[in-house]
Amino acid sequence: GDNLQALTDIDSILWKTPVFAIDAHHLKGLIENDLSEFENADTAFEEALLIAEALIESRTAQLHKGRSWMYIRQRELTKAEHEADLARCDVEYLDGYLAFNKCQYIKAAAHYHTALELACTRKFVDIVAKCSHTLASVLMVQGSYEDADRYLQESLSAYTIVGDRMSFARSKLMVAVLENYRGN
Repeated sequence: GDNLQALTDIDSILWKTPVFAIDAHHLKGLIENDLSEFENADTAFEEALLIAEALIESRTAQLHKGRSWMYIRQRELTKAEHEADLARCDVEYLDGYLAFNKCQYIKAAAHYHTALELACTRKFVDIVAKCSHTLASVLMVQGSYEDADRYLQESLSAYTIVGDRMSFARSKLMVAVLENYRGN
């Protein structure tokens, strides 16, 4: 069909509901790719990923909270505390994500630090990896390249431990972006 009309339709209809917005950005990325508009395609795919990650974060926090209440009712308080801490990490991460998207970088970094500290304490290695990666991106925006590099190295180490190759590759790509920012 008409790719340009499809882009117009996508822009006008689907952005209001997060689940549909993910599909809309994905579709827009595919169309932009077909039109050889690679920068626009990449932006659309990145938007889809960001919305999907935020949506998942908000849902996982609810699920951990629900499980925590279940364990409390069963008097399995250690498990309840574990789930509550996972929920706390998810909420802090989500608050950091929201602050980052509002360009409130100091606030975003504080939320990511809080989530990271709790994740380290509780040995939630997957959350350590994710928070370290995202905190590095905040620090890069702030021009704190040495700190960003330290957190990227931490994310690479943690992603190796949990075996998340895709996220490991994203962190490696971020290292390359950091080197570009540094002028290397």
